[in-house]
Amino acid sequence: MIDTDGPMDWRELHRREVSAGRAVTGHPSFGVTVSILRPVLSEAFAKFDPATRAEGRYSPIDVDCERINAALVSQPHPLPEEWISGLTEISTHGVNDPAVEWIWGAAVANAIIEYPQYGADAAWSLLENRYISQEAIIQIFADGLAGPSRDAVLKALTELASFIGAHPGIGVYAPERYGLTKRLEEWRRKELIETVWRDPLDHVPWLYPPMRLLTALLPTEKACFLTLLEKTRLPLAVAQALDSPEIFERLDLLLELLLLAPDTSEDDTGNRWSWNRNLTAPKLLAATLKHAKEALDPRSDTRSIENLDAQAAPIFAAVAKTLLKRNDGVFLAFQWLGHLIGEEHRQSNRSSEIWHPTRAAMSALAEAMAGLDIGLDQGLRAFQLILPAPSRLEEMRKSGIGDQEMGWVTSATDAFLATTLTEQADARSQTRAPAATSLIALYHSVLIRRDQGLYVFQQDPFPTWRHWQPAQLYLSMDAPVAEWESGWRSLAEQRRRAFMTHDDTQADDPSFFHACVGLSLVDYLAFGAIARPKEAWECWLSLFDCVFSAALQLNWVRHDRWRHLLAKAFARLPHIRRVDDVEEMAAQLSRLGGDDELLVWCSAMILDNGVEAPLLAQAMLTHRVNLTARLADFIAWEEREGTRRPTSPLAEKAKEIMHVLHSGRHLLRPT
Repeated sequence: MIDTDGPMDWRELHRREVSAGRAVTGHPSFGVTVSILRPVLSEAFAKFDPATRAEGRYSPIDVDCERINAALVSQPHPLPEEWISGLTEISTHGVNDPAVEWIWGAAVANAIIEYPQYGADAAWSLLENRYISQEAIIQIFADGLAGPSRDAVLKALTELASFIGAHPGIGVYAPERYGLTKRLEEWRRKELIETVWRDPLDHVPWLYPPMRLLTALLPTEKACFLTLLEKTRLPLAVAQALDSPEIFERLDLLLELLLLAPDTSEDDTGNRWSWNRNLTAPKLLAATLKHAKEALDPRSDTRSIENLDAQAAPIFAAVAKTLLKRNDGVFLAFQWLGHLIGEEHRQSNRSSEIWHPTRAAMSALAEAMAGLDIGLDQGLRAFQLILPAPSRLEEMRKSGIGDQEMGWVTSATDAFLATTLTEQADARSQTRAPAATSLIALYHSVLIRRDQGLYVFQQDPFPTWRHWQPAQLYLSMDAPVAEWESGWRSLAEQRRRAFMTHDDTQADDPSFFHACVGLSLVDYLAFGAIARPKEAWECWLSLFDCVFSAALQLNWVRHDRWRHLLAKAFARLPHIRRVDDVEEMAAQLSRLGGDDELLVWCSAMILDNGVEAPLLAQAMLTHRVNLTARLADFIAWEEREGTRRPTSPLAEKAKEIMHVLHSGRHLLRPT
């Protein structure tokens, strides 16, 4: 172990350790010293008890220190004094001498090669002492792979991987082994490859230092390295091996390994792909995310998210290109894209503002897939286990309850969005009409199913891209508003459950998601590349009828988001009807009835988008709505005395509007 006064980059530590090793290897006494230690260690390995290894406890290798000391002292050419003391005392208490560490590492490596049947981790009782150079063992193994020791090194490393596969508890403390075994059994029953990325074992503190010895294979035996990782059958072990900076910091190495990694899918019936339990390829994809985050280091400066996404784009373009060269590339690409979409959704519920490469990876992957004409047909095949089964849709439609399976795996919504992204990527000129029709049918089935991915987190802005993508599909229909209304009507029973059933309060999630899609459709029709103002107004009216009804009926705990959505719809009204069409805007506001808070909210959204307050108030009088009086009533109610909930933030906005109305000034805000 090399002393440092403070934190040091792993490359510098590696350079120093290797430099120290080269220096000691070139010493005239190095070969003699190793030849003395080798038979002593070989004898100790010959007495090794494999039973203790299987139980996770290693018998200390009994090193005859007196014999070592006598042999070292009796050499005709005197050895350095620090070598003699360090090599003699290392089994009882460590020394901090790079030369001694390297010599011991070389001796241990030679002993392992002589007795490979016990596995490279059989030296664990010595490796546990940090004053033995693992780098020396790795280098000797790497040299041995190119020489006559190749078979012995491969056997030792294979035994290491096989042992971990048979005894996964070796990497945790004894009291935790039973729990790990049970959780591992549950994980192995999962059918979805998503569980490799959202591994329920991720938080288990699993560590087995001999795993690093497998990196000796990387220079010349990359395929063998991956095969042995698969042999462990343990996501924790694969993750530990790939988490080494010397791997994840090298994009060229990650891409080479990704191309060589064993296939992850098999064709069950000719109509679907299924996961064959292989781990390395999906774990390597996860490592590319870590590579991008570490390479760009978003904590280092104040670069914008857009700037970081642009810098990450070439990284993930290379990853996508390599991924799609694999035999299982289409299956794995869809599964990873679905996972990324779900992860992006979950990240939106976190308060952290640190950039994450998920969006850049999604964009690059969708573009690469679209460029190869990969789309709907392959998506349906890849996600057959996730998307709603057609045989169950009619049953769910009649019951209105849907399929309420929960769990943090790729949802049917994520799978639908993954397929939609490939059809709508810039690499295609436009969404193909037959694909759009099929995708809308698929989207409606996801709504009926009450898929977990439809949930909109409370602090999320809405609508988001998750709603824009389905809205774009409706644009390709002859009657987009009628198609949207059809989806809304199919969810009536779910909304009734949300209103009437106390233990099913989330039954309105699909309807709210669909309402956000409706608001996105209004935006596309009103402000898209080809504006369709008549249809935009028709869609707005339909959306108002649907959302206002839901806001009136739903449980008060849930209805705030519906009211917020309604206010957002009114923010668009001046742009759909023209700013000077205050008569129509007053007519729509009058439909809100006697809810003062909702009237203030929606009026404020209209006024913030360029409408003049006095003109609006005057127009509302024709509909028997006195805006000034309603504002005053709302302010008085919010500021009444007594212990109650906090004053609504809208109270200040109401006062601002009142001030404008009384002063005769216009309330103008940029749109």
